[in-house]
Amino acid sequence: MHSTEHNPHRRYNPLTGEWILVSPHRALRPWQGAKETVSDEQSPAYDSQANGGVEVGVMLIRGLFRALGLGLGASIGNGVPVDHAIIPWLLEHTALLLSV
Repeated sequence: MHSTEHNPHRRYNPLTGEWILVSPHRALRPWQGAKETVSDEQSPAYDSQANGGVEVGVMLIRGLFRALGLGLGASIGNGVPVDHAIIPWLLEHTALLLSV
């Protein structure tokens, strides 16, 4: 019997409609995907030097949110009140724009 573990073999790729050649010992390789651990960082409160990545992210969201809000207010002819129903959507839209 032909062992796929030790011999090259072909597999069908339904996305491309082609047969592909699979390398032997593929499953035996030591690296099977990154497995990283996440540690909780206990930064001092209000210390901007301790967690710079988060600080930059907050500044980006604040700046884009403000720009979008001002642009929306200018296009409708007056400012958007803070308690307006569109504000939560605008914040979610801001985060979406930064994540793509």
